[in-house]
Amino acid sequence: MNIPETLLFPDTALFSADQLVLLQPFATVHIVKVVEDEREGAVSADSFMDDGFCQALVPHPLEKDRKRFLNLIDDIKNRKDDYAAQLSALTLASLSAKRQQETESRQQIISSLTGTQAGRASTEQTEENDQLWHARLILTIGEMLDREEYEVSQALTSLEDSEVELFSTLKGQEDDEEAVGLFSTLNTRVAKASQPPADSIRKRLLAWCRFIRGASLPPCRIWSTFRQEAADTLFENHHFQHDAQPASLGALFLPARLHTGTKNHTEKLIAFKRDSAEHLGFFFDRVLSVDSVDTLRQELDTFYREWPPMLEAAYPKAEYGRTQLQLYGFKEPLSNYCGLKNENGSEHARILALFTAAG
Repeated sequence: MNIPETLLFPDTALFSADQLVLLQPFATVHIVKVVEDEREGAVSADSFMDDGFCQALVPHPLEKDRKRFLNLIDDIKNRKDDYAAQLSALTLASLSAKRQQETESRQQIISSLTGTQAGRASTEQTEENDQLWHARLILTIGEMLDREEYEVSQALTSLEDSEVELFSTLKGQEDDEEAVGLFSTLNTRVAKASQPPADSIRKRLLAWCRFIRGASLPPCRIWSTFRQEAADTLFENHHFQHDAQPASLGALFLPARLHTGTKNHTEKLIAFKRDSAEHLGFFFDRVLSVDSVDTLRQELDTFYREWPPMLEAAYPKAEYGRTQLQLYGFKEPLSNYCGLKNENGSEHARILALFTAAG
């Protein structure tokens, strides 16, 4: 019984500690990178990444153009007055349209961002490279937004109890319910503001699928996402094509976070992966070879009884929280449901792993 590998989508980096739960159930997490790192094979400086739990995939390395592209991204960061306009221009039309007018528009966008001449782009770049350039930009900008959202989230969670008490005191009495309510409302609004809109995630999904199309991917049979909006797109397209929803293959509870400020969290992760390997191997073997959903539920009955106490012993719910991993089986490769015509997409992945918060 083997633990499967997975491919993360449409994210191109892991920022939040909550996302590290992805490392728990899979042997390796593959992450598509739009720009190769200076250190070959690197994903990030985080210890989890450096310990080999993740592997970076760079389908289209920039090589000698890497520095130029990074200069472009720095330019986007520094002139935010043009940022919204440029981002809105990088839409579905820029990824899939073929009309001449739209082609000229795409080249004008590239010209304005890179400083090249519009006419020159049409003679030196193929349509494929043109679309690839836009996909790379969308994914990079999305990664920038994710990083900003993570920093906002970190700022909120870093508020100490004393700061909450001080806020209440400034508004009145320490036990003033109105003050506490105001702080709670502020916290909720900022948290909501940090969430990307659904339309943004759908555009990033299109860009991600466009970026990997034709690339050599690892034979992962499971693709994983934290983005409900991305999963909804796949669900909707599956229903449109087959007049049916994907098959629900079961769910698995996992710790919501892998560490709570304690030391040796990497060792803890490794130990639990080792101790749970037989159970997880059994679980995934049944899911990956499913013939009947009803039969699958019966086969996993013992697993579902033994898994919760094993998880609780290693990661107590009161301390680590819970995340739910939901698995869905699709009739065709997942790349067929991204919203673009499939051309040399991954033929292996037909199972979606969706990570959601558990109550």
